[in-house]
Order: sequence, then structure tokens, then C-alpha cells
Amino acid sequence: MIDINSYWTRVKTKEKAEREGQAAREQKYALTGNVADLEGQDLHAHGLFLITLQNEERGTEGGGISSIPWKYVGQRLQDRTHRVATLAEITLFREQMQEHASSLRATEDRLNSRRSISVSLSEPSPRGTGA
Repeated sequence: MIDINSYWTRVKTKEKAEREGQAAREQKYALTGNVADLEGQDLHAHGLFLITLQNEERGTEGGGISSIPWKYVGQRLQDRTHRVATLAEITLFREQMQEHASSLRATEDRLNSRRSISVSLSEPSPRGTGA
């Protein structure tokens, strides 16, 4: 049986450690101006990029990257369903999202070019004489 209090203490400890790590990355970036110092994470982020881990018990494949809000980061790490994504993984993720967005824009442009408005004009009908 899991001691619920100790579980949540570990969750909060992991979240705190990751928040401190993010603060350190942001401080280093502030000093150097080198975006690589952020290790792929967003500046002033509301969470971290995590990657799912394969877990047969839970039926997860692994490899999916998401920006996870801080309030869930510690729990995902404690439960070992995710780990912090690396710079290379985040870079690839962003490139794939950019390609996907470009593809969606191209599809939308094609659809918009096919849309047409049909207007039929007819002779005006005579107005009544108003008797």
C-alpha cells in the first residue's frame, strides 16, 4: 500500500526540483543570451516539455512530447509515465509541429480557392402602384 502523504511529498519535491532547474536555465540564458541554455524549454514557461515513456501496464507507447503544466510535472515524473524531454527531442517536436502547421495552411488555402459564391440576378419585379 502506498502512503499517500509520502507520495505527494515526493511529487512536490520533484516539481520543486524541476522548477529550480528551469529557473537556473533561465538565469543562465539571461546572462549569456544563448537560447541553447534553455535546453529547449520555453522562457518563462508555465510548465515543461515532457516525453511519455513506454508503459505496458498503462498501455502507453512512449515518445509523445507535450508541454505539461507545472502542477502536473511532479506527478508525471513520480509516476514514471514521463521524463523531461531533451533539447534534440524538443527541437524535432517543434520542427514536426511547424511542418504540420504548414501543411494545414496549404490545405486551407486549397479549400479557400475552391469556394465560390453563387449569385443569381433576375430582373426586378415591378412595384405595386400603391392604391
